[in-house]
Amino acid sequence: MKTIKKWGIALAIFFVLLLVPLSAVLAFDFRAGDQIVTIGKDEVINDDVIVAGQAINVEGTINGDLIAAANTVTVSGEVKGSVIAGAGTVDISGKVGNDVLAGAGIVNITGEVGDNVIAGAGNLTISSGAKVKNEVLAGAGNFDLSGEVGSVNVSTGQAIISGKVAKNVHLKASEQVEVTSSADIGGDFNYKSPEKTEIPHGAKIGGETKWEIIKEAKRRARGLYGIPFALGFMGLVFSLFSKLGLLILGLIIVWLAPKPSKEVIDKITKTPGSSFGWGLLTVIVAPIVCFIALFTIIGIPLGLIGFALLGIAIYISKVFLGLFIGEKIIKAFSKNKQVSLYGAVALGTIIVIIVSYIPILGFLAIGIGSLFALGALLMVKKEHCLKICGREPKEVIPKVEETTK
Repeated sequence: MKTIKKWGIALAIFFVLLLVPLSAVLAFDFRAGDQIVTIGKDEVINDDVIVAGQAINVEGTINGDLIAAANTVTVSGEVKGSVIAGAGTVDISGKVGNDVLAGAGIVNITGEVGDNVIAGAGNLTISSGAKVKNEVLAGAGNFDLSGEVGSVNVSTGQAIISGKVAKNVHLKASEQVEVTSSADIGGDFNYKSPEKTEIPHGAKIGGETKWEIIKEAKRRARGLYGIPFALGFMGLVFSLFSKLGLLILGLIIVWLAPKPSKEVIDKITKTPGSSFGWGLLTVIVAPIVCFIALFTIIGIPLGLIGFALLGIAIYISKVFLGLFIGEKIIKAFSKNKQVSLYGAVALGTIIVIIVSYIPILGFLAIGIGSLFALGALLMVKKEHCLKICGREPKEVIPKVEETTK
């Protein structure tokens, strides 16, 4: 049992090490609330902060990183480290010492950012008076730059450049690029768009200006529905909200079924080999069975339903993976043995979301972890069904052989 517990804690720490500095693993401040979570003006936190709620307001000082998930995240105080946020709206009016990494419908930067802004957003605005020391790297529906930044590398629908860029600008716009007379670009201005942009009198460009036409965008603009950017933007929004939806789904599952949720994570802890075995067996056998069913007239609807149910089960398994990770981390660094399932699922799901953006390694880590969660979920479901039928669950379950050296 001790070995299994150590394995669970080690797995949780491994996930954290993939995305935050070592200091964040050694100490952090976790907060969660149903409505508004506020860090007051006079409050100083000397750790990294992981927080989830309806709205998050940081008015004080965080001497570390801020990892937040909410409908609205507002930073009007100071974060000495990075801000990593998933929200409907992210508003940075204070000071951030390192990077801002945001996935949101709206991202507004009106304060100071000490390094980069990396964002996926419907609307990204770097307002007048805002300062970003290094690069703005983003994909956005609309991009408006009127503040000061180091460089720009943005793919967007529409872009307006009226601020100051110390180095180069690289823009790809499916609709249009506008440069105002107040624009000041210290390096090269490279952009791709359906039509060439006129550089007005007064605008300053220190390097070369290079324009490349987007022929595909022009064809789509004249297409059947006249929506050249809509599909791409909808895909971006869907991706962002599907990630936030995972967190919301996790909170709902824990609220509706706290006891079964606890049983699933206990099952992963107590029988990791069996959990992985059931998960692996499911993702191998189920698609084959559903695919074969598609070749029979009667089985076509069953096959389609089977694929849909498998997809839903895999998606939900990420919730339980997050719940498992969150519980292990909180238990490892908290003296309180009673762990809030809400806090655990919020913390763990944020970690799962962030790790999923890591190329290759993140995909493998979440994929393998989801197999454990999927198998445990199916095992618990099977036991509940047997109990309803008045039968005791059998202990015969597929296992992945564990070798010892």
